[in-house]
Amino acid sequence: MRQRSIVFDGTVKLHELPFIEVEHGDILAKTVFVYVGQIERNIMNHSITPPGRIILGASGVVKAIETSGSNTSVTGRYITISPLSRHGVLAYNVNGLLADYVSVKPEHVFEESLNANPYTAVKPFIAHGIELGVEAEGVTLIVGCNITAFSTALFTRRSNGEPILYCRDSTRLAQYLGLNIASHVSNIPSRINTLVLTEPGADIYYRLLKEITPQKIVISPLSFTTWIPINHRLEKTVITYKNTIRNTNPGATESILHELSRFVKIIEIGDIEKTIGLLPPKELGSIIVLK
Repeated sequence: MRQRSIVFDGTVKLHELPFIEVEHGDILAKTVFVYVGQIERNIMNHSITPPGRIILGASGVVKAIETSGSNTSVTGRYITISPLSRHGVLAYNVNGLLADYVSVKPEHVFEESLNANPYTAVKPFIAHGIELGVEAEGVTLIVGCNITAFSTALFTRRSNGEPILYCRDSTRLAQYLGLNIASHVSNIPSRINTLVLTEPGADIYYRLLKEITPQKIVISPLSFTTWIPINHRLEKTVITYKNTIRNTNPGATESILHELSRFVKIIEIGDIEKTIGLLPPKELGSIIVLK
């Protein structure tokens, strides 16, 4: 079974293999929908650098063909794939889904279903944004204008918090959704209760933490944060690292998905190579439908 995939190794290109390597326990699947968004944009903007050549496509929906493990119940079912597991992050240090056929670790399975909906491809990011929002308290500064950040902001507002997005992009979208946005440190209120990190940027965090003293810092692994510039004023700050993606609030996930889906483009392609012209993704990204 030949595999054609879109990889990044400094540039984006088509890569072909005459076979697919499937390790014991993995699920062999046909890719149906692929979401390209914040991770692919950060890679192509050189905000993060994958350790080696990597297949892009951080989340999506696949149809299971067979499994090399004991769990055969997934065969023939549609599986939503999460970008995060103990193995790493898809499209960064674990091969992603932007390929004709893929081999998936069971730990990356987000949910199973009998039917496929393109917008399901973004559900893991939205569910993760909600998980971050559950940790937020009071006035919450959310670094990023990606789909995770918007999900966090919308959930925080519904929970009677006061979200503020910090970024220079997607300002019109934030305004359309009625969300407060700050594009410069000088626009940030002096009192911030919670800081949520969803985007890479140690230099940004350094500037922010010189100006604000949050009681809580919530870190997403999708921010690729490896260190935080702590000063003496933060000695009582609680730091929470949310290293899982679980659909802990399905109702909120569906509601926010409905609210944000209009801003995510669905693009059908007949040849996976045509995906190259769609990268890097803009705004909240796109869902690629592989015909």
